[in-house]
Amino acid sequence: MKHILIITILFVSFTTLAQDHATHKMESRAKELIAVLSKSDKEAYRKYVKANYTEALINKKMKMSVQGGDAIAPKNDDSDPVQDKVNMYTRFHEDLGEAKITSMKQTGEKLTVEAEGSTGANLSFVLTFQKEEPYLIDGLSVQMVIGR
Repeated sequence: MKHILIITILFVSFTTLAQDHATHKMESRAKELIAVLSKSDKEAYRKYVKANYTEALINKKMKMSVQGGDAIAPKNDDSDPVQDKVNMYTRFHEDLGEAKITSMKQTGEKLTVEAEGSTGANLSFVLTFQKEEPYLIDGLSVQMVIGR
């Protein structure tokens, strides 16, 4: 009985450590995202995408939709997928300016990050991460919030 208790305690300890590590990596990537978006540096955007996105997300076509409107996809199907992300980040920077995180909430593999910009705009990012190391970003949705 004593051995089962020790094994259970060790299992719970390792599970908690793994979850803490995953949460730390997710939050670190989110904080870096907001820091990068606060800059007007397209090369920094490019480096962030390549270092923090899964290949599947890098290669996924971006689309934007406006509430009450249709989805808008990039006009050029042959466009460079990394450049599409850089263009998207440029738009986020134009919307936010310098940004600061106002809240972060994790639910499983998703992390919702609220950011307030120096322009007065607020963006809500939902980042979906891989379930295992290295916990790269595998999905991203963004919503602009007006008039909080």
